[in-house]
Amino acid sequence: MIKNLLATLVLVFALSSCQTIAPTTGIDVDPRDGEITWAPIGKTVEVTEPIVVKSGTVFDGALEDGTLTRYSTDPRALRTGGSSPLFVLEDGAKLSRVAVGSSGGGIHILGNATLEGVHWPDMGGVSVTVKEGTASQVWLKQGKFSGARGAVVQLSDKARAYVHMVDCETTKSGQVIRSGGVTSPDQLLDIQGGSARDVATVVLADHAKAVGTIREGFYLYGESGLFTANNGAKVEASDAKTVEPGPNGPLEKAGSGVVTVASMTGDRLVKLLRLKK
Repeated sequence: MIKNLLATLVLVFALSSCQTIAPTTGIDVDPRDGEITWAPIGKTVEVTEPIVVKSGTVFDGALEDGTLTRYSTDPRALRTGGSSPLFVLEDGAKLSRVAVGSSGGGIHILGNATLEGVHWPDMGGVSVTVKEGTASQVWLKQGKFSGARGAVVQLSDKARAYVHMVDCETTKSGQVIRSGGVTSPDQLLDIQGGSARDVATVVLADHAKAVGTIREGFYLYGESGLFTANNGAKVEASDAKTVEPGPNGPLEKAGSGVVTVASMTGDRLVKLLRLKK
């Protein structure tokens, strides 16, 4: 009898010392719905050659009344097959509060750079392209992007770069950010906050030296995939909230990457797990 009592006490103590982790419910949902509200346009400027933002300078397109200037490639240049970029940011340059119309070859980044408050509603087949750089730090803050057939941000195979997207919104696009190919150097693809709606894949990491991170405060809506990791790439998405699961569910994984994931289905937390393939 004494043995049975001792065994019962041991069992009660063991159970009381264990921590039970229950699914989290009632997570606050982003009050937005993943759709984008575009800033009003005050004027449109057509350019015939790339606007080069010099090293250490800021190009600001905001007008006094709070509207933005929309910059577009001159239609004559497009008719003659022009594909030069609309903006070129040299090392240390900043592009702030502009709207982008028809853009030829998009926006090219040549080193450390910041894009803040850039609105690009109809991207088409071009991107913000990180062309080159050695350990470049590229920041995109409070940007709004839509309609990219490929990636909103594309890293070239030669860019050793660390790209941070902070509180950016993306809709109806292929990818939010994509690494270079299998021969690329170290590349960091970092998303902090913001949202995406109806994108094929938020992060596409395509080589062994690519590391993708989707941090707390990011919301995924609509028919969207969270990430794809190929060829030994690594992606961590431990804090992303999938408000509306896409066609393949809240988690998308492909290829031979190592990924750490936790996803949201509605308001219910799916327990953190580690996948290795």
